[in-house]
Amino acid sequence: MKTLITCLLLITGFSTINAQVNLSLGLKAHYTFDGNVNDQSGNNNNPIFNNTSFTTDRQGNANSAVSFNGTNTYIQIPNAASLNFTNQISICVWVKPLGFYQGTCHGNSIVMKGNSDNLPGNYLLRFDDNFFTNGTNCSNPVVDVDHQNFYGRGTNPGPPGYTPYIQPGQWYSVIYTYDGSTARLYVNCELKVSTPAPGLTFTNSAALFLGKLNNATYPYWLNGDLDDVRIYDRAINVEEVNVLGGCSTLIGCQDWLNTPSAGSSVKVGDLDITGNQITVECLFNRTSPWSGNYLYAGDLVSKHSLPSDVNYLLRPNNAEITTTNGYYSTPPVCLIELNKTYHAALVYDGSQLKFYRNGYLLSQVAATGNLVTNDLITTIGDYAFNNPIGTNFQGVINEVRIWNIARTQQDLNTYMSTYLPNPSTQMGLLGYYSFNSLLNQQGYAAWNGILNGAGTINASNPNCLLIPDSCQRPAVLSNIINSYTPVLSYIPCNNSIQVEDASEFGIGDTVLIIQMKGADIYSTN
Repeated sequence: MKTLITCLLLITGFSTINAQVNLSLGLKAHYTFDGNVNDQSGNNNNPIFNNTSFTTDRQGNANSAVSFNGTNTYIQIPNAASLNFTNQISICVWVKPLGFYQGTCHGNSIVMKGNSDNLPGNYLLRFDDNFFTNGTNCSNPVVDVDHQNFYGRGTNPGPPGYTPYIQPGQWYSVIYTYDGSTARLYVNCELKVSTPAPGLTFTNSAALFLGKLNNATYPYWLNGDLDDVRIYDRAINVEEVNVLGGCSTLIGCQDWLNTPSAGSSVKVGDLDITGNQITVECLFNRTSPWSGNYLYAGDLVSKHSLPSDVNYLLRPNNAEITTTNGYYSTPPVCLIELNKTYHAALVYDGSQLKFYRNGYLLSQVAATGNLVTNDLITTIGDYAFNNPIGTNFQGVINEVRIWNIARTQQDLNTYMSTYLPNPSTQMGLLGYYSFNSLLNQQGYAAWNGILNGAGTINASNPNCLLIPDSCQRPAVLSNIINSYTPVLSYIPCNNSIQVEDASEFGIGDTVLIIQMKGADIYSTN
């Protein structure tokens, strides 16, 4: 007989991984030009050099970039499956233009796969005066050397282009991304163009060229230096753009605060936050077990003594504040693991107290009122009041940031695993501590830190890589309910479903809904 069956199957123990910075993920070609001329991605997309020479790179290292003379130098990489993509791509380069192509259309080709602009499936990174001249560059023999812009497929800002225009002799980080619907161009980490461009593909049979277009009529010779060329099969995110563009640096394994025992901490002064907005965030790695419930995983940042006076309290598993309307604590969440680096954040926006870990909103509670202040000294790594009582944090801490604004989830994610750029001009930032020193890197010296107990700075964190996940748990087969029940109806008013027998499913269970159309069910009974 033929039938339609919709069933529910409980599945537990799955986790979500969403790495913010993974510069190896999806990397299909990578040319560093710093001694090893081959493809560093592992895909063997090795280049063939034609009349090129090596020169000083953007960091002053000799023979670590490639120089193109604008007349007959180029690099060719044979076509390969790993260089063709369906509907996502990123092209990332460091380039120093030294002159401008004087031939027809005035193009300067940095990266090109495809032998003509109009062929489907090509991809490119280029600069010329097309935008400023409103498309008349191919009919005008005079090159406008003062108004040149970088671009890729689909990133047309329209006349007169974007500023600042290219200045010869300067290094630029240029990154083009396409995520399946939107084309974006970043120059020196700044988003210059973001344009809807549905339907682009990046597959063709042509070789990949650096420094020219493989077209005798329009060769578009590059006159300049090129370094650190990367091609991905995905659209890299803003945080990765910032790292590749040198605008932010990944937080390393050195220069952490170590608080190995009770009484170990850094005290930074009476740093009260007033009003009804606050964000407190940090990185941490707990290295010793704790006794007690989730609260005893340790005080990461404390300005409290009792529930009646919590200006703020951030712990590995929850967040707490006290306002003029009462005391608030976020509900319990899955516990942290030892010897693993996490990011945690407390955010209060005047209506909700939220607890984020690794960029995920894990719990929240309704909260209102203005924050209650106190005269306690803000303490990193221990309880702010009097002697230690067992809630000290034992492990390493870094990148403590205290704000008088409610940061968004996107704000948190952007600099979760990188140093905060330009801290003195960050809106709402009051305290910022990276433990290569005890200085408040926001600039207000009254809130510089003081070491206490056995605490040390410049400590190492052997497991410093932040791998953002939300409550990662191994799958336990015994937790899987190998059962199902037919769905009887969908109730749109409350977005729920009615099933025949829900006795084996509890509140909070994760269920998988499977619809099988036209399945043949045979019975031998």
